[in-house]
Amino acid sequence: GGREDRRQPFAAAALFGVALCAIALLALSGDSQALSPPPVEKAKIIYSNGGRLIQMNADGSGRKVLTRRGKIRMPGGLEPIGDRFPQVSPDGSKVLFSRDTKRPPWENEFQIRGRNMLLDLVTGKVKEVLSRAGRTTYENLAWLPGTDRVLASKVVRGSITRYSVVSVRLDGRGEKTILRFRNYGGGFPRVARSYEAARLSASPDGTRFLMTRMDIWSEHGYALELVDVENGKRKLRARKAHSGSWSPD
Repeated sequence: GGREDRRQPFAAAALFGVALCAIALLALSGDSQALSPPPVEKAKIIYSNGGRLIQMNADGSGRKVLTRRGKIRMPGGLEPIGDRFPQVSPDGSKVLFSRDTKRPPWENEFQIRGRNMLLDLVTGKVKEVLSRAGRTTYENLAWLPGTDRVLASKVVRGSITRYSVVSVRLDGRGEKTILRFRNYGGGFPRVARSYEAARLSASPDGTRFLMTRMDIWSEHGYALELVDVENGKRKLRARKAHSGSWSPD
């Protein structure tokens, strides 16, 4: 526990690692088509590098800077961390990502801290979505296939801080609560019972998602859970595990 623990084991990996998203940037109609593997020659990769988002073909050609052109952040620096954690939509037309251009790097590089941004790959335009409203923030966004929604870790801060996972449209409408964690009333807990969702990853059919449940006091309290979108029922899949993902089928 304690604040020093929050830097491990993810800080180095997040700072130097490249967030690769192997994707198909081919806008196809229909959910089944959008989830089908594309021809190899059409596959592309989007990743974060130097505080920017970059796209290239699967064979390494066609490198293109998508955001914050010309603004490069060097690893290990104290300047704001910029753009990272890209997530491509199921139809390959848009990218969700996190942008932090004002604050020094968060001490826990594993956490997604920053503004929620949406990049349109057709027009190249970027806009903020699900922005902070008063004491409420939406974090760790993830696409929910087959719907017009995303999954999000919702945090309402106050004398008692409330943590939950919701599905919501990018314009903030139609919010549905999937699960709630124990409220946090401040102070150092005697036992690790104060959790938040640090990573979310929806199944290809949009009916379930993998959640990295993390103790808000220490990364050593994380676990991987499987959650039903409809009823919020949770099943522990692995202790000391995180960042689960799904195979296409």
